[in-house]
Amino acid sequence: MPTYCASKAALHSYTQSLRWQLRETQVDVLEIIPPYVQTELGGPSQAVDPRAMPLKDFIAETMEIMQSQPEAREICVEKGQGSAVCRGEW
Repeated sequence: MPTYCASKAALHSYTQSLRWQLRETQVDVLEIIPPYVQTELGGPSQAVDPRAMPLKDFIAETMEIMQSQPEAREICVEKGQGSAVCRGEW
């Protein structure tokens, strides 16, 4: 778990840095922050874990936010909590 958490933090920091570095270009850097999702990344049991968000629901919610709020730069999807959209400064 520590490696997973560190990897997520590193990726978040990288996307912020990249967004800042590209702020005066036509490139948009979008960060999608998923919850615990039903996939087989953690093994076959994760794909059916009721605590995890179904993959189709995650994809549908993410796509809806991207279409309805194209200015969003950070999308944090949370199972059963509604989603937070961070527009960012850059």
